[in-house]
Amino acid sequence: MTPTPTSATTRPSSDDSVTFVRNYYGLLPGNVDAAFALLSPSAQAQSGGIEGYRRFYGGLSAVSVEGAQAVGANTVQATIVFQRQDGTTSRERYRFVVGQNSNGSTILQSFSRA
Repeated sequence: MTPTPTSATTRPSSDDSVTFVRNYYGLLPGNVDAAFALLSPSAQAQSGGIEGYRRFYGGLSAVSVEGAQAVGANTVQATIVFQRQDGTTSRERYRFVVGQNSNGSTILQSFSRA
């Protein structure tokens, strides 16, 4: 696969933002440390720190993304489906803001229920 040229902007494109959100949730619940590293410091704190994050995702058997769409240059809205280990499922609508950290890596800057 040929790498996509990058621009000098500090915001990912809307397509890149949707792909990022899908890829981020694709890490969960199996690779919580890698997923947690993709959160901004404020999103990490909002998630309850690494221990709260591990506790939450440790209770899940699967996570999936439905209907992800860009609603702005770096904003994505999607329904996240959480399947718990007890077999119950919940669907929650979220809004995500995707950006870049000081190293230029794409991160999830913030999330909120939509």
